[in-house]
Amino acid sequence: MKEALATEKYLLTEGSLLRSVLRLALPMLLGNFLLNTLNIVDMIFVGKLGPAAIAAVSIGGTLEGLIWTVLVGMGMATTAMVSRYVGAREPHVATQAAVQSLFLAVLFSLVIALIGATAAAHLLRLLGAASEVVEVGTGYVAITFIGSFTLILYFVIQSIFRGAGDAVTPMIIMAIIAGLNILLDPLLIFGLWIFPRLGVTGAALATTTARGVGLIVSFYYLFRPQSPLPFARSDLRIRLDLIRRLVTIGFPSSINAALLSLASIILMRIVSAYGTIALAAYGVGLRLDLIAMMPGWALGNSAATLVGQNLGAEKKERAAQSAWLVTGLHVGIMFVLATTFYLFAEPIIAVFNTHPEVIRVGQEYVRIVVLSYPFLALSMVLSRAFGGAGDTISPLVVTSLSLFGLLFPLSLLLPRLWSLGTRGVWMAIAVATVFQGSAMALWFLQGRWKERKV
Repeated sequence: MKEALATEKYLLTEGSLLRSVLRLALPMLLGNFLLNTLNIVDMIFVGKLGPAAIAAVSIGGTLEGLIWTVLVGMGMATTAMVSRYVGAREPHVATQAAVQSLFLAVLFSLVIALIGATAAAHLLRLLGAASEVVEVGTGYVAITFIGSFTLILYFVIQSIFRGAGDAVTPMIIMAIIAGLNILLDPLLIFGLWIFPRLGVTGAALATTTARGVGLIVSFYYLFRPQSPLPFARSDLRIRLDLIRRLVTIGFPSSINAALLSLASIILMRIVSAYGTIALAAYGVGLRLDLIAMMPGWALGNSAATLVGQNLGAEKKERAAQSAWLVTGLHVGIMFVLATTFYLFAEPIIAVFNTHPEVIRVGQEYVRIVVLSYPFLALSMVLSRAFGGAGDTISPLVVTSLSLFGLLFPLSLLLPRLWSLGTRGVWMAIAVATVFQGSAMALWFLQGRWKERKV
């Protein structure tokens, strides 16, 4: 017998699809903006400590990126299962799935904390950090890893809220974290007022403290009576069957994220062979790509929730319509951004770097890669829509074919075949993106994801 939700206001299985998309996407977009603002402000403060501090934080960010590859899978699995059972009006099963996700998050946090407590300096050396960077950065990495439970649990709770259809609460909590982090940064980094001067370690402590406060607020919102999920004492138990399903859904998604991270490292290595100018231009191009992708992360997560809830409600066509509506919105946004970047490539690149050669090579990158932006939109949204259905294998297969079948071979061959130089690498990126988006769309059109069980 289907149970009534404690509150119906988060259901996305009725009414206007466009309104549902905006209700999810706009708060997520604002949350992403706050997170990026926080990262920029954080680096500005750390930058005042000198090159060694910047290097330490950069390497620390790379290490934290490894944590994020696992979090992507955990978040996708959590959203898929919670949204499916919320849509099916089985809130206590959704709650039990959420509890298993939190249990896995605690286990993962303990592993990361142990690594941070025992191997922080070794990890920095492993990534090639100089002795002064190791000295400055060991405390930063140790605190980041030991306090990673604040990030991991917070991220999983965000995914629970998203799956249930509530995107506003995570945005509010992100605003609290960002505001507190920005307030604590100068106090702990530079030793203002009654606080000691902790340098780079202070930056890690500020971030961990802010996340900790955000985590406390997250738990409050999750367990309060108005929560989108009902938490009964009987739900707070380990269910190995749900854990297995979470891992089955999440593991391919984590591998997919790891492959994309690997691709960026390999491309950076390939581009570096063409010199500092090429590397600088590529770096500017990547920044523009990240700006263009920001709406896609919010829209993609919206698609995942909409697909999951509507499949749970046995509304398969509405699930498909929601995915294509979100995809269309993102393609439109990407078309506008691509046109803007193409027409105004020179002044936009000059904002980041004024060196004439960097601007010239950067223009080549922009005017080739932006042609693939609409296909990037297809890939970003539909991969998340697949995930919302519990199918994380299909995006992994498409990504693997794109990277190993096209991107890596072409980025090595094209520059040499016709003496294209860096333009060959940029073409390889565009071709691989076009293939990835097209393949994702064709695979999604087949509709087998509609029969996926979670």
